[in-house]
Formats: sequence, structure tokens, C-alpha cells
Amino acid sequence: MTIGHDHSDGALRIEVALNSPTGRFDLRIVDEGPRTLTAQEKQLILADALRSVTPRPETTGGQASASRIPVGSWGTIHHVEQGPGKWRAWATFRDTDEVTRVVQAHASSRQRAETKLIAKLGDRAHHELTATTRVSSLADLWLEEIKMEGRILTQTVDRYTGCLRQTVLPGFGELRINELTVGRLDRFLKTLAKAKPSQARNAKVVLKQMLSMAVRHGAIAANPIREIGQLPRARRPVNALTLDELGIIRAAIELRQHRRGAGPRRNGNLADIVELLIATGARDRRSPGAAMAGHRP
Repeated sequence: MTIGHDHSDGALRIEVALNSPTGRFDLRIVDEGPRTLTAQEKQLILADALRSVTPRPETTGGQASASRIPVGSWGTIHHVEQGPGKWRAWATFRDTDEVTRVVQAHASSRQRAETKLIAKLGDRAHHELTATTRVSSLADLWLEEIKMEGRILTQTVDRYTGCLRQTVLPGFGELRINELTVGRLDRFLKTLAKAKPSQARNAKVVLKQMLSMAVRHGAIAANPIREIGQLPRARRPVNALTLDELGIIRAAIELRQHRRGAGPRRNGNLADIVELLIATGARDRRSPGAAMAGHRP
């Protein structure tokens, strides 16, 4: 996101990016305007711009402090337009562990983004997963859990997060957990697999883990993903060797067996294994044992 900022010598542009792990904003000046700014001027301007985009918790007695937000409540809701038809709404929420976290929602308009955010905040305030908890809230809690456990690599968490944003939440984010029926999930994943097989498999993994969490918390009795069969995979074309290529392979093996040099002593085992593969089309893992069986006394 890029914002404009006015100062005494003209207007400049500042690039703003949300640092997801910390919930803080990173700012940098991308256009200094009509003249070059000093380091001190840049620092003051960025500090002023940061105050304009950073969410502030509710205040009591004129003092802003996240600790004054009651447990299970949230502070002021903020909005920002990140692009044409792309709105973000966010607020700070104080969880039951007394840690204040940023909760956010995205939509095509300011009102829709705020409505989605309020629904997520309401789900979070209940402290427990139930059958009527929204899938988007379940996704947030699941991501927090796997990050806290630390058993999954950061790269894998990033891949899961991308899958949620691109595939799972657009399809199911506003549904309740008990609305994720086997039929609905089966149709969605198998339709997706026809065009994007790997994306469908990733979505199935993510949904399975999310709904396992829902089962553990008593929100649902069983995981519907377990009832879905194997997703179709993209078939790779079979490439068969030509007679000329077989001749080249045989000649190379023959040359290797009679070449002298360092290394283990050469024998006819490799040629036997290759001939067995050519003759039977057997799987490569089983061929060595079958070929060696012919050498046993």
C-alpha cells in the first residue's frame, strides 16, 4: 500500500507494508518530492505517517494502553483501502492469555470488511470453538496453534497460510463449521482438482488439520475430510525408449564393463538388470532382486 504525505516543501509518497508476524507496519519513503530530505526529516515524517496508520486500542482516562482492553474484548476498528475494491479492517483483541493481537479481515468494501471483522472478533470473544464458529475464525486459531507448537517448519506454515487465503477462505470462510459437510467439501475439492491438482491436495491437507482441531474442541463429532476419497492426479505422459536409444544404452553398458580404472570391480549385473527392465517392464525397485536371483546357485 502507498500513501501520500504532505510536508512544508511539498508532497511525498510513503510505502506501507504490514509485517504479519509482528502485526506492525514497515514504512519507507519511495518518492521524496521536490527536494532531497535529510535523515532527521525522514525520521520525523515516517514517525508521523506511522501514527496515522497504526491501530490504536481503546483509551480510558485519556491514556492509550493495550492493557486497558478487557480480556475477551477489542479496541477501535480501523480501515484502509489497499487498492481498488480491496479494503482491510483490523482491531487489537485481548485474548484469554492477556496477550493483545491484531485481528483483521479483507473484503471488497469498507462495510463488508468491517462486518467480517466484527464476526471474527465475536467468535474469538466466545473463547471456545463451537459448531457455529465461522471457518475463518477456526483458520486463525489453527494457525496460531501450529505456530505456537513449533513442530512445523516456517516455510510449511507460509504455504498453509497462502493456501488458506487463496483457496480455503474464499470458498468457505463465511460458513459455519457445521456447514462443512462431506458432500460440499467433496464437490469443492474434486472440482478444483480437475484444473489445479496440487492446489486441491494442499487445500485438503489444510482443511483436514483445521477440522481435526474442531473435533478436539468438541465443535463437531467427526472430521468430514476423512470421508473424502483420493483426489485425481495429473497423469504424466508415458515416454518409451526407441530402438536406437536402447542400442545406445546397451553399448554404453558394454563399454563400462570392459573399461579399466579405479573403483569397484565391474561385472555383468548392470546389464542383466537393464535387460530385465526392457523385457518385462518391471518396477525398478523389484528388478535388481529378480535379476540377481538368476545368479544364485
